[in-house]
This record gives sequence, C-alpha cells and structure tokens, in this order.
Amino acid sequence: MLIRYADIGKRLREIREDEYKIKSKNNMAEIFNITVEYYDAMERGKYLPNIEMLSKMSKNKTDIDYLLTGKKIGQSVFSEVFLNLNDNEKSEVSKLLLYKLRLLKEGNSKEEILETRIRTYKNKEISSYDRIRDIIEIENNCKKMNACEIAEEMGVSERKVNRLNKNQSYLKTEEIMNIFYKYKYYPSYILCGEINSNSKIDQAYIMLEKSEKDTIMSCAKKLAAYCGAGKQND
Repeated sequence: MLIRYADIGKRLREIREDEYKIKSKNNMAEIFNITVEYYDAMERGKYLPNIEMLSKMSKNKTDIDYLLTGKKIGQSVFSEVFLNLNDNEKSEVSKLLLYKLRLLKEGNSKEEILETRIRTYKNKEISSYDRIRDIIEIENNCKKMNACEIAEEMGVSERKVNRLNKNQSYLKTEEIMNIFYKYKYYPSYILCGEINSNSKIDQAYIMLEKSEKDTIMSCAKKLAAYCGAGKQND
C-alpha cells in the first residue's frame, strides 16, 4: 500500500491549527527546529515528517498514529497495568508481552524465549529498529533472522540494516510505515513502545479465552513488578 503523503499533510495542518493552536507555519517550524519551506512542503504532501519530528510530537502528546494512519486510537486494555510505569518500563513490558501473547496463541511452551527477552532487555535502551527487528522475528514464528532476511522484510538494503544495528544510520518514517502496512503494528509502538487498543497486542488479546486473558494480565503485573513498578518479587 502506498503512503498517502497528501493525506498526512492535511492531518498535519489540522493538528497545527486544532491541537497546537498555531496559525503560522513559521511558528510551527520553529517548534521543530526546521525551515518553514520544509514544513510547508510537508503540509502540501511533498515530504513526510522525519523521525526526530515525530518523536517530539509524541512527547507533546500528539497522536502520531492518527497523523500517519488517519486512525484515532482508543485507550489501551492494559492501561491500568501500565499506569505506574515510566516510559522505559512501558517499552520493556510491552515488548515482553508481545512474545508472551505469541507463545500462548501458538500453544508454544518454550518459555525460555520470554525469559531470554527479560534478561536481555532489562535496563537496556530499546530503539525503534530493535522493535522492528523483533516484530519481524515475532511474525516469523520467533525465528532469529539474519541481516539479509531483516532487510528483505523491511524493504531496505542489507547495508542499511547493518548500519542500523550499529547505530550508524537512522530509520525513515517511510520504513516505519512499511512495517505498519505489512504487519499492522502501529507507528506509536514502533517509535515509542506505546500500546493502544488498535495495536497487534490488543487485537490478539481480544481473541483469547478468559483463562488466557487472566494469564496475560497476571504476567503483565509480574513483569511490571520485575521492571520496578510494583512490590512483587516473583
């Protein structure tokens, strides 16, 4: 599916006028430290907002899923579990829960996959590329994939993947959107680790039996505690 630049530009203008209450494109450009010519080109559908701009908008509580996809996102079914987590902890827990959901849905008893992720990602900064790589591996039955395979799934060169892996390159908005169209993981999850009610994890959650939902929620609370958000130690 092609990214509709013009539609994103229209929504960017709507957000500027209705959310930021800014009439001047110059003032909006100043906020994001870009030229007014570049900002104007985005509203006219010539370019997409870059990752840095999207990150700043997300920190300002702008709904970047709506900006990029046109879909307004509701409150997460996990909101009460994550209420006391900071941004880093939310990212870690959401990543682990995606693995837990995959294991439960497939009837896979290989819990060591989840445990490995707990050990690997606790106290580690998770980049947007880390999330994309994990999404691709999750959608390929948790298979560990090499740079060539990741590149093919992302629609980029193997050299780009190797540079991303070494923090020598940066993601483009187009690459995040390609993953959204291919796997339906929303840009807010890829970029910030946020979970919303239209995300893959919530779609899967809705389809589970009550006993499985209870298991997931119990797991979420334990993982939250493990990340320092609660008093449980188990």
